[in-house]
Amino acid sequence: MRKPRSVLAACIALVLACSFAIAGCTTPEATPTAPAVSSSAPPETSKAPDPIRLTYASFTAASSPHAEAFDWLAAELNKRTNGRITIEPFYSGSLCGVAEIVACQKDGRADMGVWLPWQNPQEFPLASVVGVLFVTRDTWAHTETFNTLLDDSAELRAEFESQGLLPLYAGPVGPAVLGTKEVVNDLNWIKGQSIRTTGFFTQAISLVGGNPVAIPNAETYESLQRGVIDAFYATTLDGAAIDNSLYEVTDYWQDLGVGEYANVVTTISKTAWDKLTAEDQKILMDLTKEVRQAWWDTYYFPKMDVACDNAKNGGLKDLVVWEEGRASAFADVAAVPVRDAWIKTANDAGADGAAFFDVYTGEIKKKEAESPITATATERCAVKFGH
Repeated sequence: MRKPRSVLAACIALVLACSFAIAGCTTPEATPTAPAVSSSAPPETSKAPDPIRLTYASFTAASSPHAEAFDWLAAELNKRTNGRITIEPFYSGSLCGVAEIVACQKDGRADMGVWLPWQNPQEFPLASVVGVLFVTRDTWAHTETFNTLLDDSAELRAEFESQGLLPLYAGPVGPAVLGTKEVVNDLNWIKGQSIRTTGFFTQAISLVGGNPVAIPNAETYESLQRGVIDAFYATTLDGAAIDNSLYEVTDYWQDLGVGEYANVVTTISKTAWDKLTAEDQKILMDLTKEVRQAWWDTYYFPKMDVACDNAKNGGLKDLVVWEEGRASAFADVAAVPVRDAWIKTANDAGADGAAFFDVYTGEIKKKEAESPITATATERCAVKFGH
């Protein structure tokens, strides 16, 4: 019986010896192995930005060049953000009236909008300079000057930012036409006539003896039909022959050579802008540059040509553009008073109107020298009437 116990003891001793030997081989400098990460732990992922829905208020018709350009921008923004950002447009003043669009963006009824700076001279005294008459007849130079100033003028951008808005781009309007039921050969015809006007045209028409009547463009057709007014002015080809069929109630259209009288500007509220990620903001700004580049060949001139064809096919008898001689007579009477009126309005709002007007007209001259267009929309249309 002793032998088994001896064997057992020997075995125990051997096990203990091996254990001590192994322990003795462990070095103090050895680094412990990091615990393994549980395979059941979820991987870390960043949360995707939430979908964003924005609204856009416009006074233009859905068929206008401004609407077509914005529709492209909205669709492309949706595409480039993988459907995450959607902009719902409201045209023809269906969300906010033409004079309310700035207020709508400020109070949140609209996130984006297109509007006429000359209609808000108190809030935007510098931006309203685009409404001054007799400055340039070059549509491209007029629009590109405003876009350049929106980009480069800290003073102008501060004006927008003070109202909680960020400017995206300006779009062209084009020359205005005087629509009448008889041929107009000189300024004497205007004396005593009741004429629908807007902006600084109101003052200009008064200076040559006319009776300006401030009515919305949408009411012009019926007002002419009923004899409330004798003629319309301050309406472009698309406003007269796309938004409204004014060729049905007038026979002759004349471009009196006053030149450009408005730009429209598209803005986004600071509140809406802040909802966008930095990447979203970059995409939007890239798209605005693409819209600016595409304006002339893609949206503006093609649509003006359609308007001209509508008028010609609809019964308009003639469209003429006054040559420099007749046009200069109007400028001689009205150009300086209109300019001075704008400067006073800007000064009253706290801006230096005269200094900014010099900056503006200086940039206009540079752009005129670079202009790629050889004819305005009305000049192109006059050719179709044989002029």
